[in-house]
Amino acid sequence: MKSRTRLERAGSAYILAILLVAVFVAMAAALASTADMNARMGNNLVEVQRARWAAESGMNFAVKLIRSVTVPSATTDATIIANLAASLSQALEGTANLGGQSVTHDASTVYVPSISLGSEAFQIRVVRTGPNQLALQSHGTANNVTRVVAMD
Repeated sequence: MKSRTRLERAGSAYILAILLVAVFVAMAAALASTADMNARMGNNLVEVQRARWAAESGMNFAVKLIRSVTVPSATTDATIIANLAASLSQALEGTANLGGQSVTHDASTVYVPSISLGSEAFQIRVVRTGPNQLALQSHGTANNVTRVVAMD
């Protein structure tokens, strides 16, 4: 009778050992999954920051550019977008910045096409937001992430 109890105990220890190994494997898998998710989140944050830096670079470029151009003295609120687009076009087209693209505009917005910074880029927009009011926007991109910096 004694040998049978010893065999039952040995079988119980074996089952307990297998259960503990299974628990540790599950914990290791959960840890690996969490580490992978944290790495992806870190990469996403890096891309967001790169896009923001591109947008800020675009804003600095746009402010310097707008300070350097002149619009005709007869410019009115109704003609500011067209005149500003013409001035920006004259300052930028033919430079390496635009890479053969053109400054365009519609009734309320001037669009400066994408300017590459290597793996990042920015686009500039000047938007008429109201009578005698303009807003400057810079859209920075890094991979598939976009961030906007604006100034009224």
